[in-house]
Amino acid sequence: MELGSWSLKISFLLVLQFVGFARSDDACRDMVVGLMEVQMKNIVPCIKELNLNSGKERSDSYNCIMKCMLTKAGQLSPAGEITVLQSIISLLEMFPNQYIEKAFTEVQKCQEFAGQNMMDPNDKHCVKYAPLLKCGVEFMLNVCREG
Repeated sequence: MELGSWSLKISFLLVLQFVGFARSDDACRDMVVGLMEVQMKNIVPCIKELNLNSGKERSDSYNCIMKCMLTKAGQLSPAGEITVLQSIISLLEMFPNQYIEKAFTEVQKCQEFAGQNMMDPNDKHCVKYAPLLKCGVEFMLNVCREG
């Protein structure tokens, strides 16, 4: 099974995203790296849960894997909606006080997705989640950026 190499590819993509962290505070960057490490632990369980056996299946189902990871982290409800209260609680728990204001400013950019029902039984590859996932990645990249 190629789960290890697929996880390695995802990890490589995350490392590439950290290029944007070049001008960021070390403590904030370390905090975000820790958060991403926690999220990464759900990749293999999600791949198994979604029964994705080939590299192509995993690649085609990237959005579904990310959705599964967010659900396991409590950021999405089982119905596939953003759990706003849990997201706020998570921000308060994860971010030191000096980063809370910036975190709330950045997370507000994703607010348009709150309360939206993105579940679609015909959306085999979870394409409707792509804008939300993109917003989440941008949040992770921007929360530590200076300026």
